[in-house]
Amino acid sequence: MEAGFAPAKLDSAEVEDRTAATFWESLRQRLSSVVRDCNCAAGETIWSITEAPYTLEVRSITGPPALLKLLFDTGRKRLCCKFGVSQTCRWRFRFLADRMALRRAATIYSVEDLVNAILDRLVTPAGAD
Repeated sequence: MEAGFAPAKLDSAEVEDRTAATFWESLRQRLSSVVRDCNCAAGETIWSITEAPYTLEVRSITGPPALLKLLFDTGRKRLCCKFGVSQTCRWRFRFLADRMALRRAATIYSVEDLVNAILDRLVTPAGAD
């Protein structure tokens, strides 16, 4: 007689960790895709993208210096976006696992909403906001 195997049970923290990792991967892929599309449309590399685990950096190669750094803390379920060369402008978001979204103040962002918002902020001239 063969021994039966019960499916492994995941606790809510493991589920949230996996959900956070899935969200980060979706965000990383979408942002990378937009940067590639922008470079392709320009016919040259105007933005570079550098990746590390749960960190992503987008930097202007041409024109005025522009920099975006994303840091995702899966343990605390937080995303920090730092803008500009001095990195003084920061947006902080809380991950909402049940909605696969991020919250900043009263606004909830899907992956697409977030990519649009941070790229709009990235290309906004200093002092224009």
